Amino acid sequence: MSPRLWGLVALATILVIGFGRIWAALLRLGREREEVDGFMQVFARYRDSRGEDLEAYGRLIERSFRVQELLGHVGIMAEFFAPFRAYP
Repeated sequence: MSPRLWGLVALATILVIGFGRIWAALLRLGREREEVDGFMQVFARYRDSRGEDLEAYGRLIERSFRVQELLGHVGIMAEFFAPFRAYP
């Protein structure tokens, strides 16, 4: 085969790999968004029950660390002060 054909094969291979990686990332982001949306729906159910829905509360506690991880610095309470933390 000629060098020109090898170059086209190499370029096509790189493009296919690149598009495959982008597609996989988009699928992963879609799954993560669905997970966060589900968390928000459970939170709305808990909020609407005014703290009475203990099943929703348990699901929120169980999934809170994962959702914070997915949201990054937006999901972590960076400004939170624990009670009496400011006192020596």
